[in-house]
Amino acid sequence: MKKWLKPTALALGLLGISAAAIATPMTWTLSNLVYSNDGPTPVTATGSFKYDADTNTFSDVNISTSQGAYTDAAVYTQVCNAPGCSTSSSATDILLISAPLSGDMTGDQHMHISLQAPMTNAGGAVAVQYALHLKCGSPACSFGGSGQRNADLGASLTATAVVPPGPGSAAAVPTLNQWGLILLGSLLSGFALLRQRRKL
Repeated sequence: MKKWLKPTALALGLLGISAAAIATPMTWTLSNLVYSNDGPTPVTATGSFKYDADTNTFSDVNISTSQGAYTDAAVYTQVCNAPGCSTSSSATDILLISAPLSGDMTGDQHMHISLQAPMTNAGGAVAVQYALHLKCGSPACSFGGSGQRNADLGASLTATAVVPPGPGSAAAVPTLNQWGLILLGSLLSGFALLRQRRKL
């Protein structure tokens, strides 16, 4: 009987019976990011991106700004996180660029958002310390480009945290999938037949 225990445990393990949680990136949304010093009509920045604090990975970037007197309207779909950038994006500093990464980013519109606290996979709200909006002034996208504007105070990034179940609430129990149940049933039937034959 013992010789069946190891194969059974291995089969069940391969079928994916695991309660380990897989961390998912949080979606961070911009709120109240306004540039009132960019002409008669204030420029606004809206949108969101996903960020995984465990791996410092940005994805699904979609931030847009309206047209200003000194800066152009832009859609930011990526962060600058390459060796050629003057600043690498992180949990507290985000360098958004509007053009594909290239060897020379001079003249490309970009936005630099600095946060008062790091983004984490717990979500919540993080205040924006400052947010520069300007054109790259060098191949590595330094912050000395033309049309530099700083956002008004009061902006923030927010992400909703996944609330774990509290005491007394029903928690999800990992179960076998369909093939796992079939295999388990077959193994139990095999054990029963084997025991019956030994008794005879």
